[in-house]
Amino acid sequence: MANQVLPDLVSVLPNTAQDPQVPAEMTVSVCSILNNLVQSDSQNARTILNNEGLRKIINISTNDSNVPTKAGQSASILLHTMWKHSELHSAYKKAGYKKGAFINSITMRVIQSQKD
Repeated sequence: MANQVLPDLVSVLPNTAQDPQVPAEMTVSVCSILNNLVQSDSQNARTILNNEGLRKIINISTNDSNVPTKAGQSASILLHTMWKHSELHSAYKKAGYKKGAFINSITMRVIQSQKD
């Protein structure tokens, strides 16, 4: 079932956190759903990658700059979760993504704030 809904979920994601056509609440919800799916199965992370969702998630996360947004935080958590699937590191690299896209000062700040 996840394979059927994942492409649709990815298509709903905006290209940036400030996309006025997609409400921030929707971006937060979609990132949270994707995070739950990725936690349960690494194939779901691969599906996100194959449907060009990773670039959108990175843009949402890094667009967070100085003022944290809930959308940026949700995207950062999703990136961190995607990186936990070490069996996908070579697929990420092949697609042009390095560890720094997933684990960086922004994602680590968000993860730390979740622990506090």
